[in-house]
Amino acid sequence: MYRGASGKLLLAYLREDQREAILEQVPLDAASRDRLRAELVAIRQAGYATSFGERQPEIASLAVPVRRRSGTIAAALAVSGPESRLRPERMQALLPTVRSTAEGLGRLLP
Repeated sequence: MYRGASGKLLLAYLREDQREAILEQVPLDAASRDRLRAELVAIRQAGYATSFGERQPEIASLAVPVRRRSGTIAAALAVSGPESRLRPERMQALLPTVRSTAEGLGRLLP
């Protein structure tokens, strides 16, 4: 859950106590765990997560939250592809469409 765009996004939006309970279990040293915490803060601020080769070599992902009407996070919607085709600038270009799609999905949820 701590690697890859979808997992990091979902982890970032957990309640702090839930997030910390998970972070204490991940096989990272203290410095790496602190870097991950900082990345999770940045994900919450940006409203999306990215990853490049974190779960599978040469695969990039962009993930956004799917929110219920109440505002709680129900899921992550992700777009993945080869790093050679899904570069950061392409992710930025796709972000509005992915967000819009996630919002549409969220409106369908109870």
